[in-house]
Amino acid sequence: MSRTNDHGYVGAKPLTSKSKNTGVFTPTEQNILNEQGKLAKPGNTAMIDLIVVAGGGGGGRGQGYGGGAGGGAGGFRQDTTRTVARGATYTITVGAGGAHGYNSAGGSASSFDTNGTSYESSGGGRVHAFNVGNSGGSGGGGHHDGNGNCVGGGAGNAGSYSPSEGSNGGSSGAANTAGGGGGGGKGGNGSGCGTSQNGRAGGSGASSVITGSEEWFSEGGGAGGGNTSTSGGSGRNHAGSGGFSTNSSNRVGNSAADNYGGGGGGGGQSSSSNGGNGGSGSVLLKVANSDLPVSTTGTVTTHTVGDNTTYWFKSTGSITF
Repeated sequence: MSRTNDHGYVGAKPLTSKSKNTGVFTPTEQNILNEQGKLAKPGNTAMIDLIVVAGGGGGGRGQGYGGGAGGGAGGFRQDTTRTVARGATYTITVGAGGAHGYNSAGGSASSFDTNGTSYESSGGGRVHAFNVGNSGGSGGGGHHDGNGNCVGGGAGNAGSYSPSEGSNGGSSGAANTAGGGGGGGKGGNGSGCGTSQNGRAGGSGASSVITGSEEWFSEGGGAGGGNTSTSGGSGRNHAGSGGFSTNSSNRVGNSAADNYGGGGGGGGQSSSSNGGNGGSGSVLLKVANSDLPVSTTGTVTTHTVGDNTTYWFKSTGSITF
């Protein structure tokens, strides 16, 4: 086959109009023709695979009574049969992660706006000092009440979606010097209760191969450990792990990685042990190479595998088909 330099096609010279194309094109060549308005698009709609991940909640500060709780994961929702209209522009909002604190901040919602109707996931639950965790996409972990009781985590699935966008946060330990409760994740509740000094693990997340390789989203933050703990609660892949032990140099909770919607880790037992921040969310769209969008705005990475391309929005922006 010969190749010309006119439109970057392979094979015989194609007809490049809005009604017909002939020839064989690579994904890059289709993008060029699409931007020039020279790629035929039969029909008025296209089908996409959509994932919306909200920002995770911040981890709680450690206290003299025990470790701080882990922040809840941002909600995770997926629609594999979403229809979009050609010529339409869709607004994409990527939620921020919540800041750590004595009373931490919850994560912010993410959404894909379809002509005034948003497909949205809820921000991760925050942590309350000496109180139950807050509800969210996944709930924040429970924080010690100073009386040696197990204090429950917040409820998940704040948006009341089906299937659920997340899980409940875990309870704090049952002793004043025990670890806090782990934040909930998309795949499971945060760990909690018991008398262990070590911090509780955050809930598991959701696995996806929409980019062509496995990625983990919406994992709960690990809780901070108690006075003699040897480890903080695990934040798994991208969520924050908890700090531990009053006498350790690792008392501060870890922040979650951005764009995965994980909860922040709780600080270890000490009033000066901060938790970690929650991670921001993201929005991902997979579309057939024959239906590629005309343009995008915001911070976007693209991943082409076979006949499909995924657009991973890591900041608020828009997409036009």
